[in-house]
Amino acid sequence: MNIIQTVQNGWDRFWFSNPTTIENIGLARIGLGLGLILLNISEFHTLLTLNLSGPYFYYIERVWYFKLLGIETMIPALNLAFFALLMAATVGVILGWRTRISAAVLILCIFYLMGVRDSIAGDEHHRYYMWVHALVFLAIGRAGEVLGLDARRARRPMEAWEATWPIRAAQAYVAWFYFISAVAKVRVSGMNWLATGAPVQKMLLVAQSRWGVDDTTVGRMLSDNPTLALIAVVMTMTVEFGFPLLLFVRSEKLRLIFLLGIAFFHITNAAIGGVNFWVTPFLFIVFFDLGKRFEGRARSLQKVFEPSPAGG
Repeated sequence: MNIIQTVQNGWDRFWFSNPTTIENIGLARIGLGLGLILLNISEFHTLLTLNLSGPYFYYIERVWYFKLLGIETMIPALNLAFFALLMAATVGVILGWRTRISAAVLILCIFYLMGVRDSIAGDEHHRYYMWVHALVFLAIGRAGEVLGLDARRARRPMEAWEATWPIRAAQAYVAWFYFISAVAKVRVSGMNWLATGAPVQKMLLVAQSRWGVDDTTVGRMLSDNPTLALIAVVMTMTVEFGFPLLLFVRSEKLRLIFLLGIAFFHITNAAIGGVNFWVTPFLFIVFFDLGKRFEGRARSLQKVFEPSPAGG
């Protein structure tokens, strides 16, 4: 066997032959949609507190696509309209109703509301990146036809490889996102990220001083301990650089332990450091074949969505 054939076989095994149940892509879509409901509320609830009949606001630091589209003012009532459409599209994804259209509308609403928020804050946040890419992969991969209303419009049964590659692509992007986050830290801050705990100490000090200085908070006390800060840095960099290795771990128990550790990291980071990636662990369902665990129930539910046989 020549090297080209070896590479091709490895490529096929990675993307298309990774064992997974067909029901898993539908369960992943539902789980992703439920997580997005939480993320949508977490990200944009502050925009809904503005007086809907109040004055328009001119943006000072517009995001690049607002500049490109010529969007200069923030209209409070428009925020509510886009948020309502966002939540409706998210429900559409969960139900598998016109999944690709629902996903497209959802993404457009996300970008508009992100643009509003970030043009006000003067900062750009990236908490949606993994979610949006995973959603795109699932939508392209006919995820709505499994445990969704799109099953009634399906022209043919889904084959195993069609349910495998979107999940694998979502896993690969999540792994890449964590890896490139570590690369960005080293690129911007240099080896200071690994040599000292200073970056984490600075982050904690800024977060704990945002609403006034309080020396009794856990974050404030941790910021005074360079050893603990250094341990946090080493653990963070190890996890982020090593995340792609998870793609090759077959044991679900090992994956669960690893991802539970990252979930704990995100939740404590949100509570102590104000880095609000606390919803991200919901995205980790793509690393597990839920179809195997709920196979009987999933297949029974699939029959509800499929059209009745003619004459039945």
